Order: sequence, then C-alpha cells, then structure tokens
Amino acid sequence: MNGDAILYGISVWAIPVILAITFHEAAHGFVAHRLGDDTAYRLGRVSANPLRHVDLFGTILLPALLLLTRSPFLFGYAKPVPVNFGALKNHVGTLRRFYGNDRAGAFQQ
Repeated sequence: MNGDAILYGISVWAIPVILAITFHEAAHGFVAHRLGDDTAYRLGRVSANPLRHVDLFGTILLPALLLLTRSPFLFGYAKPVPVNFGALKNHVGTLRRFYGNDRAGAFQQ
C-alpha cells in the first residue's frame, strides 16, 4: 500500500468515523446535562475533543487487533459517557414525549 492510498483511506474513512463517534458521545453528555445530570459536563466529556472519548482497549487495541488479524469486520467503541439517572429531571415525562404514553410506562421503576 503506497502513501497516497494510506492518506486517502485516513481522509475518507478514519476522520469521518472519529468525528461521528466524538459528536455522538458528546451528545449523550449534552442531553443528560439538559435533563439535569451534570456528571459528564463536570468530567469534561461534553467535548468535541476526540481524545476525551478514547478508550485504550475499545478505541485503539481492539480495532488494531482486528485489522492485524485481517478480520472480515471492524469493531470498536468509545469511552462510555457517565450518566446519573437519579439526577435526571422527570425522565419518565421526557421519555413519554419521545416514545408516547403507552411505551414510556416500561421505564418507570
């Protein structure tokens, strides 16, 4: 594989995936903060900085191992965003708005 192909692969495949994962994880923390839980916000996880979401095993080692073994699939994950569900304001009411009254009852404790 020559240098141009590597640069092409990184620019077309790796950069968009890293951006998507970063914004996805930051969105979890942002929504939790909007609903009353500031855990992720206090820990700096509501960030567009990809390094804040890197999990050593799930983001680096596991995908590298799958690439080196020429696996037919690639899998990885980011560091989970901490959420304190007890701090969420009226989370059942919020779920009712998204899912409707008939399905939100399953989320009540």
